[in-house]
Amino acid sequence: PIEEPFRLIRALKAFGRAAPALLMPIIILGGILGVADGDLVTVLGSEGPFTVFAPVNAAFDAIADVTATLNTEQLSKVLTYHVLSGNVVSSDLSDAMNVATVNGEKITINLTSDSAVITDAQGGSSNIVLTDVQAKNGVIHVLDKVILPENL
Repeated sequence: PIEEPFRLIRALKAFGRAAPALLMPIIILGGILGVADGDLVTVLGSEGPFTVFAPVNAAFDAIADVTATLNTEQLSKVLTYHVLSGNVVSSDLSDAMNVATVNGEKITINLTSDSAVITDAQGGSSNIVLTDVQAKNGVIHVLDKVILPENL
């Protein structure tokens, strides 16, 4: 966990620098998702707390053909679909948990004896591969895939 009391945006950036092969936080996706990060910066810049599901670099590479076809509003929906209101740590998760993201669409979290999986609105799934990176105004969980909202 991040020990210093960073706000979530700073924590995401710091964690991304500390483990660049593991994670490209969704807050600094300028090169991949263009100017769509504006809403996310506004959301995460507020008091919070927030929970961010941050996909690994390879997850964004895997959907580059999809993101290339989306407009700024659609890209913002993808980014804000990775954020929940509240500080939801791994011990707060439960099987078949339906949760609204800050963009209003829902994700489902399913638990097995050794993993947690998020199912998105399009039926895709992503494993939570690292949990509970705590920051001053929220927590980060790392995903192996990008989750996608229904209304793109």
